[in-house]
Amino acid sequence: MAKRRFERDKRERRTIARERIGILMGLAERASLGGKGARADRYARLAKSIGTRYNARLSRDVRMRICKGCGAYLAPGRTARVRTSRKMLCVTCTACGRVWRMPLKSKGGKNETGQR
Repeated sequence: MAKRRFERDKRERRTIARERIGILMGLAERASLGGKGARADRYARLAKSIGTRYNARLSRDVRMRICKGCGAYLAPGRTARVRTSRKMLCVTCTACGRVWRMPLKSKGGKNETGQR
């Protein structure tokens, strides 16, 4: 009986953690737009630590907004340089210089040989 309660509490903690991560990332975005980069970085680090503490997986858009090298909040045009080259999306952190690459999907869903 105690184990079921623990599992339920664990799920509740994770959902609360995900909500808090979303709130912190929203605050980080607003702080970055307001010119407070240090505060945005702090919010991003807090969101990542909450996800680690409660074993809550960060969504893809949250992971793309936090630098893996220095933990800074990545705002395109402010703290991150975003470029496309050779069918790749390259995001460079301006604080530490770490580069993150992601392949871009081709239009139509066909590969280079023309087959689906």
